[in-house]
Amino acid sequence: MSIAKIVVDGIVVKDPEKRFTQNNLAITNLTLNINKNENTLIRVVCMGNLAENVSNSVKANDRVIVEGRLQAETYKTQDGKDKRIIQINAS
Repeated sequence: MSIAKIVVDGIVVKDPEKRFTQNNLAITNLTLNINKNENTLIRVVCMGNLAENVSNSVKANDRVIVEGRLQAETYKTQDGKDKRIIQINAS
């Protein structure tokens, strides 16, 4: 479910990970720490040309600004509890 447009800045926690869909669409995932005093992490998903650019130019410890749509997902853990993950679908 897409919630709202968001712009955040933060430090990239580890090198972005690029993969491809069955249709050969590039998808790059990265994690940002948006609060240096506490670890407040946000997952960022990039697709297509943006995914290629991010995977080629961004690395761990870089400061970046991300704009996109805020999305919340819920999934069940192995012990049956619901867990919510917040991510940004970058634009």
